[in-house]
Amino acid sequence: MEIYRRLLLIGILIIVLAFLVSYILGMYSKFFVNSHVDLIWIHALIVAVAGILIIEIIGKTIKDRVKSKNNETKVVGDLFEVIAYTVLLIVILNELQINVMGLLVGAGFLGIVLGLAAQSTIGNLIAGFELMASRPFSIGEKVTISTWQYGLIAPTYQHDVMVPGFTGTVNKIGIMYTEMLADNGTPIVVPNSIMNQAVIFNKKRVGKIRVFSHVEIDIKIDYGKFKSYFNELASKDTLKNVSIEIKNITQLAFGVDIYADGSLDDEPKIKDKLSEYALMAISRIMKEEEAAKDKDKDNSKDNGVQAKK
Repeated sequence: MEIYRRLLLIGILIIVLAFLVSYILGMYSKFFVNSHVDLIWIHALIVAVAGILIIEIIGKTIKDRVKSKNNETKVVGDLFEVIAYTVLLIVILNELQINVMGLLVGAGFLGIVLGLAAQSTIGNLIAGFELMASRPFSIGEKVTISTWQYGLIAPTYQHDVMVPGFTGTVNKIGIMYTEMLADNGTPIVVPNSIMNQAVIFNKKRVGKIRVFSHVEIDIKIDYGKFKSYFNELASKDTLKNVSIEIKNITQLAFGVDIYADGSLDDEPKIKDKLSEYALMAISRIMKEEEAAKDKDKDNSKDNGVQAKK
């Protein structure tokens, strides 16, 4: 911060001195008309020095402010300097009383040609600045993007659907591309123009999420017992707001969704617990049924023995 203050004070001082010199030269020109040409060059020099100083201060500030885990964001400061120096050059030429309209018209036609030839590149560039300004996600956040440009067929099960998209942790936000890392470490590089049009699911910014696990259960298993046994197991754990809903029923099985509250970081752990307790409840019911069958067989054998006697 101390460096910025010094640069700012120096910039203000030079700008004030430039105005004073310009004012003195203006007063001088009233008495010495023949010095008009020399004043033009002096004014242009003052504008150049003041402009360069201001551009350098702002450019350095931008580069320092947009630091991140990657080096591409420093291009923002470089791009600002290119645009600013172009504008400064036009102002200096105007101070020198050089007609810049022809140059501007030529630059305009050149810009149109280049724009048509590089629509995707310019679109990615503009989209990169929009992403940096709106910040729908940050580096280190895990997001899912869903977009029509990359068609995916969503795997489904009864009465539900998974979001067709790409999931990964944001690793780099450049001015042209955004890079995510999939769970297995594979880089996913997406053009910023695509990211700007995509639906972005950013669970990282939600304090609490609803975690669920889907389980298919044999139709012969008693749902009331399953629910009772599962709740008994879940009550001994730290799971919060556990609920069970029947989602689908077929001739062979019925599907249930089991829900619990948690954070994004704990989602895999909570899912494993929900599935584990569901399997334990099913296993307990099956053991009870097997025990009941064995008891019935023993009773039938005893009855048969007594009948023979």
